[in-house]
Amino acid sequence: MNSAITGSKYQATKNLDLAKVAKLLRADIAAAVKSGALVAGLACSVKISRYSQGQSMSVTITAFPGQVWTDEFVGNADGCFFDGDRFTAEAIALLETLEGMRMAYVYDKSDISSDHFDKRFYGGVQFSTDVTIADRARTEARLAAAAA
Repeated sequence: MNSAITGSKYQATKNLDLAKVAKLLRADIAAAVKSGALVAGLACSVKISRYSQGQSMSVTITAFPGQVWTDEFVGNADGCFFDGDRFTAEAIALLETLEGMRMAYVYDKSDISSDHFDKRFYGGVQFSTDVTIADRARTEARLAAAAA
């Protein structure tokens, strides 16, 4: 069996209910925005879900002042296969930072090869649909104005 993956904040929070862990993650994100470690104007929703055989803690970015989609992705209007970066470097960095913050609370001793799952929670980080739609519209307008 593989060795366990344990986040830096797992030991201090291992006996807490996931709802309390989500509250701590919200505070971590707010503190990072306040300190300037994360971009001002960022807003996130941290939600938990409980279900048979597990639980999840997910972060949804609900406000982001930066650009989400690359110009090349938005400019690919014909809908054909796009073989490039969809997210900007700024958006990728934000997703990775928030995922790192979320994973600080994780415990995972799963072993897929033996079909053994021992994980504190599942989930991930994503942009809300409202953020991505608004960003696409802004980028399309900017690109159209530049082409005119």
